[in-house]
Amino acid sequence: MARETVTIKNVAERANVSTATVSRVLNNDPRVRKETRNIVLDAMNSLGYKLNFVARSLKTSRTHTIGVLSPDLSGDFFMFIAESMNRELTGRGYSLVVGTSQGSEEEEARQIRHLAERLVDGIVLIPVGGSSAYLPQIS
Repeated sequence: MARETVTIKNVAERANVSTATVSRVLNNDPRVRKETRNIVLDAMNSLGYKLNFVARSLKTSRTHTIGVLSPDLSGDFFMFIAESMNRELTGRGYSLVVGTSQGSEEEEARQIRHLAERLVDGIVLIPVGGSSAYLPQIS
């Protein structure tokens, strides 16, 4: 038996608030009173509400994902950069997708296309040969 998807409308009805208020809670809007936020969060928990990132991405045209592409994933330098970026991005509600071009310009171009198809909100590129030929493709 298929489970019915819980929507923000269901949460709003349970919490006796508007769907706009539920949306504000989901987006951590500071205008929502703490008491109201707790009521909405309790309603979400009791209903088993799960945020649908695909639906949110379609509506907002944002995935809250940043892609990082490097010629090589080994070494302390890259690991330091990736860990620092991940820590900063996670704190801002973003995810990090990491890829490698394996030192190949062809693979770099393929990976850039792949990241663009995933609709990442941004790409951090450490290019293979220092070329800026891919900049139009990224933007």
